[in-house]
Amino acid sequence: MNVLIKVEKNNVINKLVVNARDLHAFLEAKQDFSNWLKRRIARYGFIENVDYTRIFYDMNGNETSLSGVGMKRVHRIEYGIVLDVAKEIGMIQNNERGRQIRQYFIDVERIYRTNNFTDYLNKVSLIPYLKKTYWFKTYFIRDRSTGMTKIGKAINVERRFKQIRVLNPSTELILVLDKNIELILHHEYEHKRDVGEWFNLTENDIINIKIKYHE
Repeated sequence: MNVLIKVEKNNVINKLVVNARDLHAFLEAKQDFSNWLKRRIARYGFIENVDYTRIFYDMNGNETSLSGVGMKRVHRIEYGIVLDVAKEIGMIQNNERGRQIRQYFIDVERIYRTNNFTDYLNKVSLIPYLKKTYWFKTYFIRDRSTGMTKIGKAINVERRFKQIRVLNPSTELILVLDKNIELILHHEYEHKRDVGEWFNLTENDIINIKIKYHE
């Protein structure tokens, strides 16, 4: 398998990570790296030391720590993004480079699991990965008073809908997809975003989503 981007295991979060700067370069993103990364962290709610970790380097290029000396010895900060988040970013990019890198990360993960089964496939590391990648469903909630549609994700959609309806009784659940594609749809319908997770979707949009994602 050709190495597209170097993948390493980060000891801080005990997961495979990829350098965010390398990912940015491979995807040929037009936005400068700093704003590109900060925007994705803020928009999609990535959590430090869960979805990504910061790696600090001193003047000599050696990895260092913040303990004791704070930021005084830090010359450069890199970001290690866990593979499932890197795959989501690849999907969000929605081009050939994004699809290529997503498949590459899937292949790397499969090889790593095969060669390091005991270390990697323990319940502590596997459950959060499965929970984030596979257990979530994507739901669509329509607000009858405004006509806006919320695209969200949840493991228990029924419970999530009940919580939303308590705050807004005019809502109705109109569609549930048995897959975690919330971020993909947010990117795909960015031009119809009203605020947050609420979009100005038409009935044709909903039909097209059903057809495209085989529901």
